Amino acid sequence: MRSNEGPFVKQYLRLLATLAAVILPNSVTLAADITVDPSVTHQTMRGWEVLGEASVIVSWPRFLTYQQAAIDKVVEAGQNRIRLEDRAGIENPVDAFGVWQAAGYPPSPATQYQTWRAKRYETINDNNDPNVINPAGFHFTELDQIIDLIVNPMRTKVAAKGESLYVNLNYVAFLGQVTSGVPYVHGNAAEYAEAMLAIFQHMQSKYGWTPNAIEVILEPDNTNPPWTGTYIGQVIAATGARLSDKHVARLIKQTVEDAGLRPELSKAERLALFSGHSLRAGLASSAEVDERYVQKQLGHASAEMTRRYQRRRDRFRVNLTKAAGL
Repeated sequence: MRSNEGPFVKQYLRLLATLAAVILPNSVTLAADITVDPSVTHQTMRGWEVLGEASVIVSWPRFLTYQQAAIDKVVEAGQNRIRLEDRAGIENPVDAFGVWQAAGYPPSPATQYQTWRAKRYETINDNNDPNVINPAGFHFTELDQIIDLIVNPMRTKVAAKGESLYVNLNYVAFLGQVTSGVPYVHGNAAEYAEAMLAIFQHMQSKYGWTPNAIEVILEPDNTNPPWTGTYIGQVIAATGARLSDKHVARLIKQTVEDAGLRPELSKAERLALFSGHSLRAGLASSAEVDERYVQKQLGHASAEMTRRYQRRRDRFRVNLTKAAGL
């Protein structure tokens, strides 16, 4: 870490040495001095993370008054990462946070607050198949509030500096607060992966972006089993596979089937026709911008490759002769 505060660091180290001389036995020999060279870089810190949490926001009725000023100061201070918390109770048919929100966030001992607190880590399975997401089994009200009030304004502010906000999706499951006795759904790695996919799909659909990383569990030592080292590894493997490009292709094929596209073809022909590349082709075909920008976005080495992806049916809609005034 590069430092230009050598004198201050030196004074601090001398203070520690003085305290140690008072506390430690006389038999202990201490170094006389430590010299810090601010021109030497041992480590470079490229990110500084801030926490975004809706329950903290709503605790301050005046938050909206100084919201932008606070975000401005945070970004000006150099913070370019945010920890976006998603609680385990996001998979639950009861939107307890939404009920609390609608009531105006009454504090404890209000019933709405107590209900939200009891259910924010309570998981109830959306269905019995971790490979099929039931949207009615998930609620994103709290997550959306954090994004709307903190994350998106920070993204805008950081982008104005020519940078990108790094969003770390942080899963939280303090199961000791769950008093209902219902089973913990995300104790199954496949079910955990399904919840992450549901969050990613929701964020992509509503906001047009997804997190940069997943912190699979906050404070596993403060969370009841199954959050052992072995289980964390299983969750990472299951979630990585679920969010892979191959799974994106599977989602596209399933969407094609659900939408009934190209009914004149057999199922095998339909599934062979649509894949993950369909998204890239769709982007290349629908973008009304100069071809060179499409080529850069898709990472193509040549314009010819980009043209292969541009499956446009209106290539000759523009009459060049007429456009030239001939």
